[in-house]
Amino acid sequence: MAQQVLLNIINSIKEAGIFSILVDETQDLSRHEQVSFIIRFVDDSFQIHEQFLGFYKTSHTDSETLANLIKKVLSDSGLDIQNLRGQCYDGAAAMRGSYTGVQARIREENPIALYVHCYAHILNLCLVDLSKQVSYVRNTFGTLQSLYSFVGASSKRNAVFESVYLASTQHNGPKKLKSLSETRWSCRAEALKAVLLNFSTLINTLEEISENNINSGAEATSLIGNIQNFEFVFCLIILQEIMEHTNVLSKYLQSINISYITVIEMCEQTVDILKDMRTDTEFHKRWIQVIKVTGENNIEPPKLSRKRRIPQKYGGGENGPQNVPENQLQILNGLKNLIINDNFEENMLTLVCNTYKLDMQPLKNELNIFNRMFASKYPNISGESNIFKKKSEYIANHDIRSGFPLTYTIFKTFLTIPTNTASCERSFSCLRRLKTYLRTTMGQERLSSLSLLQIEKNQQIDEEKVIDEFNSSVSVSGRRLALA
Repeated sequence: MAQQVLLNIINSIKEAGIFSILVDETQDLSRHEQVSFIIRFVDDSFQIHEQFLGFYKTSHTDSETLANLIKKVLSDSGLDIQNLRGQCYDGAAAMRGSYTGVQARIREENPIALYVHCYAHILNLCLVDLSKQVSYVRNTFGTLQSLYSFVGASSKRNAVFESVYLASTQHNGPKKLKSLSETRWSCRAEALKAVLLNFSTLINTLEEISENNINSGAEATSLIGNIQNFEFVFCLIILQEIMEHTNVLSKYLQSINISYITVIEMCEQTVDILKDMRTDTEFHKRWIQVIKVTGENNIEPPKLSRKRRIPQKYGGGENGPQNVPENQLQILNGLKNLIINDNFEENMLTLVCNTYKLDMQPLKNELNIFNRMFASKYPNISGESNIFKKKSEYIANHDIRSGFPLTYTIFKTFLTIPTNTASCERSFSCLRRLKTYLRTTMGQERLSSLSLLQIEKNQQIDEEKVIDEFNSSVSVSGRRLALA
């Protein structure tokens, strides 16, 4: 059955013509490195598909081994590497290396296989770096993890927390604290929210442990001093709101159907929200909230210290730090410019035509006519994402592809290029459900086939064909009984 599902997926990819790859690796319970291989392609109606091909075991995770594995999987599947238009990885050094990384080795075979560092991973790395660079923020997250470890590591201390929680008149927060992790994208927002909503409960819990537990009392007293601190409460409230906004962005970036245009628009809107939080009015609202929480819990007000100048490496000075773009966005911005703008830039047209070997003048003529037809049909469309969505629907739902083959090509290419590897991360969840500690001796072929059937469970299976193929293998497998 798995082989039939795989053949159906491969045939769909071949019909699409061009495709992109999403690759990520993880370690299973047998301590084997499992590489998740996913293909992204767009059908004729511009519906985006990300299909799972299987898990592939590898003994090494260096760039040469992984690049050879990718080429072998594509070759065994009958997919031409020259039809590859994008490759999306998690940003590890072996994957993103400019000279000997996997993406560089693939681009030696196909120069137009654009590399994209997963935007969800980029956001997570930014938040992890933020948590480490600013001392107050670093100390706050350190205290959060200490609270989780202290309360959750002991069933007795956790029982004290639960009893105090049930005795409390307010039950707004979750019943358990949340752990921090550098790989779980939403854990910071959840951890901050759990502590903020259970702040009074935590203080009462630590005070009870400090008074009655001779073994853990000293540590509880130390934690009380850490959280009954104005700076901690201030960071808790500010970071909780920041992480809530970035968590919305993170979940959005994990979607299969998003494109580069919607990614950029969502990021810009999130940045604008964070900028608005830096105004005096918005800061005053948070300040009042901090004063309220500290007053309810008998925490001393702040003592203003000498104002320090912000170091230049953190954005201070007249000339802030120069941001180096994580992804090479020239071709993506070029495709975006041609698709969105009626008056597209000539240099962008030249870049796209030179990259994908398209005829410049015919494409220019097609775009001019297509934009006029679209403007007459939809005269009042605003917003880049809305324009892109309507144009995609227009060229997909109307029989105009034969008249605009080059325009159709750039739309399809743009949608084929991935922006995240969240599908790989989701496949790892399936891997953990299948390969449990009771199934650590499961063979690689069986593991990959079961994963394929589970992940691609919506694929149609011809049961009669499966039975016929099973019967045809009677002489090969040595079975004596054939199915009727």
